Amino acid sequence: MNYYHNIKIDCLRSYFLKGFYKIKLGMKFVLKFIVFLTVVLINNNAFAADQTINSNTSLNSDNTGRVTFGADNITLDVGNSSNTILDKPSRTIQGENTNNNTLNIFSGSTVKTSTNDRVIYIHGADGFTINNYGTVESSRGVSISMDGTTNTSINNFSNGVLETLRGNIAANSGTNSNNTIENYGKIYSTGTSGSSTYDVIDFNASSASNTITNHAGGEIYTMGEGVTIRLGASSTLVNSGVIAIYSDPTDIAIQTSGDNNTITLKDKSILIGKIKIGAGTSGNKLQLNHGIGSTYFYETEGDFDLEDLDGNQIVKGSAGSVNQGAQETIDEMLGYKTRQIRNSIDRYKDEKHFYDTSSDWGETYYYSIKRNSSVKNRTSEYEFDAYGVNLFKSLEDTRLIVSYEKGQQDFGSDFKISKHHVLIGFLYDDHHKYNNTIEETFILAGLTSNNSKRTILTNTTLTGKLDVTDQYNSYEIMLGKKFIKSDNKNEKTNFSPNFGYTINYLNLPSHEESHYFKWDKKNLVQFSGYVTDEYIKKFETFDSSFSFGWDLDFRTIIAGKKQQYKINETSATYSQKENLVKELTLGTSLGYKSNISKNSYFYANIDASYSSQFAHKFGVSIGIKAAF
Repeated sequence: MNYYHNIKIDCLRSYFLKGFYKIKLGMKFVLKFIVFLTVVLINNNAFAADQTINSNTSLNSDNTGRVTFGADNITLDVGNSSNTILDKPSRTIQGENTNNNTLNIFSGSTVKTSTNDRVIYIHGADGFTINNYGTVESSRGVSISMDGTTNTSINNFSNGVLETLRGNIAANSGTNSNNTIENYGKIYSTGTSGSSTYDVIDFNASSASNTITNHAGGEIYTMGEGVTIRLGASSTLVNSGVIAIYSDPTDIAIQTSGDNNTITLKDKSILIGKIKIGAGTSGNKLQLNHGIGSTYFYETEGDFDLEDLDGNQIVKGSAGSVNQGAQETIDEMLGYKTRQIRNSIDRYKDEKHFYDTSSDWGETYYYSIKRNSSVKNRTSEYEFDAYGVNLFKSLEDTRLIVSYEKGQQDFGSDFKISKHHVLIGFLYDDHHKYNNTIEETFILAGLTSNNSKRTILTNTTLTGKLDVTDQYNSYEIMLGKKFIKSDNKNEKTNFSPNFGYTINYLNLPSHEESHYFKWDKKNLVQFSGYVTDEYIKKFETFDSSFSFGWDLDFRTIIAGKKQQYKINETSATYSQKENLVKELTLGTSLGYKSNISKNSYFYANIDASYSSQFAHKFGVSIGIKAAF
């Protein structure tokens, strides 16, 4: 019985095992069928998402298929009413061999490739316009592929982004002509590669008459290798924004392949990376338009014509220019300092109860000079603010003069010079009297300590700028004579101007700035002649007086008009224009004083002047003067 029972159990087990195996096979079949059906549905949906447009179209929902322009003279709007993403493995938008079509990508929308290259593919198109306010993003390379195009217009506005792993706008095959790229936003690549073909904007050598304008606020750059912008022939690049190769500023940022290209660097634009002109090419130009008095130094390779559109002196070794303000205004600042000393002597001698006794005397002062720039004279504007003290001490037969002044000459945010000026000398008079006239003589000597700082534009650093510093001294001698009509009255209202002259000598030793700029020694001799007068009205009741004075001063450089210097070891000579070596200045002053005691008084003076070099001076002094 047990034998038959075991056979029965074995038969049942076999039966159930066979059934289970059949069920398992059936389930595998069902699963395979489901997978197959899913793949088919996905493929059918992807195919269904591809579309060809033949009339004006707006896309405002996400799409994973390709959009192809099937006709000419039509417009495609992406995301004009809602944020939209168009995503295809490659060639997400295709406008190949079409004419006069327009693609508008609105802010907040994205057109991209998910796994491959060429987001927008417009090979062979004519008159294609792309207006991007959103994002065009390639997962690998090339945002816009435009081989063989003509009259294409790419406008990347301030919020617009063209982003790729490598390359970006490619026109590196066929003939590409009369195309325009206007950038206000960002065009860049993020990946690294050893291939020079991965240029951010790449026009091949057969491309001609193309224009790239990078406006203020616009950025075109690569984080890796390759050229940032490559031009073909007879093309134009204008930069007012940032063009950079951030991996290494010694690499090439801008390169030309053919003849007759023009590169213009404008305003406060930033360039990081070298400019290279193709070997064996001709007619290529590099133009600088950074403003009057700008300072810059750009590393370059190759032969090109060099021009500063603002008239600054430019040195070709690479391409450099330096603000000549410190050299060009040496004689002007020396002239103003001389006038300040002369006026201080006049105020001292006006106080006869100090001057005619053995009392010592001193004054403090402040003044400000502002000069406008001049394209005609090639001079930069500046402001100079200074304060100081003049002290007079009576000696046996003369007066000792000690003058100290601290000031800052500001040529704008890019160039400043701090100055400390010390002069010591003597004042003599009454040497000769004839025709009721007194001869007055002064002689002073001293030095000026100068500390300068420039922020220059350069393509040699990762910021596109570089701080350049310098410290140097200049040495001055002032000799002055004045012929005074004798007048012992306390109140002077008659017209009897005085006249005089000064001769100044300045020695400026050679000095070298921390980068690029070296200056040879300079000796300058300056002559000035002047007439001056003052009118005083005294009020006995209030024991006070008002005064009004004027002077007309003419100065000129006798010797030392030229300055020898070097930029990165390339020698150059700066020569002042003839109308800059001469200056006519009309000055006026208005004063009030009120006696406090026999040896002290309250005073307030205002001085103003205007010169033929477009310089305005305003000075004020207020306080208490006292003998000591």
